[in-house]
Amino acid sequence: MHFTDEQKSELAQLGDIAEAHLNKNNKRAANALYAALEMLYGAHKSAGTEGGETKDLMEAFEQAVGWDAHDLADELIIACHNTSQCDRGLEAIDMLTELGVCSMREMIADTSAFFAGLGRRDKAEEILKTALSHDPDDVWLYISLGDVYYHNTPLDEDQDFEKAEKWYYAAYDNEIGKRDKESWRALLERLGSVTVDRLRRAVEDRLLGAMEQHNIGGYRTLEQLKNSIAIDSYDSIILQHLQMRVFSAIQDKIQIDEFLRSLNDVYNFAPQQDLNGLSAFEMVEYMPKGEHELRIMEEMFSAFTEQMPKTGTESGFGALGSQAFSDFQVRFMEQKDSETGIKRRTLLSRERKKTQQAYERGTLVWEGFTRFRNCSSIS
Repeated sequence: MHFTDEQKSELAQLGDIAEAHLNKNNKRAANALYAALEMLYGAHKSAGTEGGETKDLMEAFEQAVGWDAHDLADELIIACHNTSQCDRGLEAIDMLTELGVCSMREMIADTSAFFAGLGRRDKAEEILKTALSHDPDDVWLYISLGDVYYHNTPLDEDQDFEKAEKWYYAAYDNEIGKRDKESWRALLERLGSVTVDRLRRAVEDRLLGAMEQHNIGGYRTLEQLKNSIAIDSYDSIILQHLQMRVFSAIQDKIQIDEFLRSLNDVYNFAPQQDLNGLSAFEMVEYMPKGEHELRIMEEMFSAFTEQMPKTGTESGFGALGSQAFSDFQVRFMEQKDSETGIKRRTLLSRERKKTQQAYERGTLVWEGFTRFRNCSSIS
């Protein structure tokens, strides 16, 4: 008898808890699944089971907990990832491999991800490079190596986009995994995502430097700008404020143009709720035909800048200047677009719905990232 009646009851309760909280409360699910695994591992160690006895133990465990052992292993590892329980994830992998539920080869990606999550990038990379030396045609090893510096970093500021791209492109350039549709799609998605994030960080750093140089704002201002764009898009109050503030803070026209260009770039890369988390840049890149947001925004900034000398409001922006730009923006968006003949606000609304629908269908796999390889700007 592998488990007592009391242990069977406890395993059944743990299985029910995990089932109830799966995808709802990952921490509780992880705790329950880990506790069940510990009971299985404890029974294995105390009985010294091997061969056929291990099979009997597994069957008794699965019957008591109400879970297939492989399914339990998968969900436990996923829950540990989702709750950043890296130490527990590594301990679970050690127990699962000793029990024979899975092999170390199967768990290489997860093992490296947990080490990366603990900040031990060297260990994570060492594991993957060793595996790669034995199987140089496994595209997932290249993806996992890139993820060490991208998806699996503890903090966003620790991400090293250039190193991540190096590994992703190592597979892409040699068409490793191209025959497998799912694997190739995952690689393309990684390359698209890391390219956008690298460009986003570059334009944000450039604007932050300009704001600090001209005493217009700092890191907090940048974060407020991004949050405001996410909610209000081109109606962002912070965006309007900075567009006006530049004319009183900077006297040199070339520097004004450079600041507005940097501000426009940050707008283009800022995720927006109306776009289901996409940015204007992604919308245009993913669906290049019929998409006009970047062009329309640039036309609006240019038109407003050109009218400044005529109105005499280039100096001393205040409440009147703010209202003037707000009124200008409303008029501009209500006018017809010169290329399509459709009211600009209506055009952008239609395009956003179209993009969101494509995004939800999972058809937005961008392959234009190569145009921005080794590039840090779109201006």
